Amino acid sequence: MRAWTDKDVENLIREGIVPDPAHKNRLRERLFGENRELDLGDLAEVAGGTALPASEEWKPWTGSEEDPA
Repeated sequence: MRAWTDKDVENLIREGIVPDPAHKNRLRERLFGENRELDLGDLAEVAGGTALPASEEWKPWTGSEEDPA
């Protein structure tokens, strides 16, 4: 696998299927601008969202337990 260069990424943006020029400019700024470090929110946007939190385990109420109220 070869290493990608900035020029490779720029060509990918230019030739990509993103039709909106404003979106391409924002993408360029995010990739090549001053703040090039991605945080978890940025990665979630790229990946299409974040994982759902683990579901809570709810036990059905049987009515046999004493009501504290």
